[in-house]
Amino acid sequence: MRLVVQKVNNCKVIDQSSGNFNEIENGLLVYIGISKDCSEEKLKRVAEKLVKIRVFPGKDKNFEKSIKDVNGEILIISNFTLFGFLKGNRPNFKKSLEYEKALNYFDFFVNLVKKNYDEHKIKTGFFGAKMLVKSEIDGPTNLVLDF
Repeated sequence: MRLVVQKVNNCKVIDQSSGNFNEIENGLLVYIGISKDCSEEKLKRVAEKLVKIRVFPGKDKNFEKSIKDVNGEILIISNFTLFGFLKGNRPNFKKSLEYEKALNYFDFFVNLVKKNYDEHKIKTGFFGAKMLVKSEIDGPTNLVLDF
């Protein structure tokens, strides 16, 4: 599993076919790539860790507070391309988990994050849809985390 975690001032994700959208302010934009070696145990550990990552400034340091500490929001977007690699000049995504299993793991992960934080502060992208993501990244703070 791979996460790309970005600290954002605001972020909006739009389903390009329906026009439906979700948006957050002051929080984390989290892209999650689910690989074939993922497990529920791994998802549990990562969901617990996500809400504890200290990327927000405190009184004395830049990376002192977690999303819980700042009462921020989280937008989680599934992104199978995180496990892409180049085969020649074309990306190959065979390391990504197949659609149905990835959807189940994605939903499982989102529910775990909601249990570890505040379900009203968690929003998601639109699994499997072509999306437009607009974000204002703060810092920039970007973490690429492999589990």
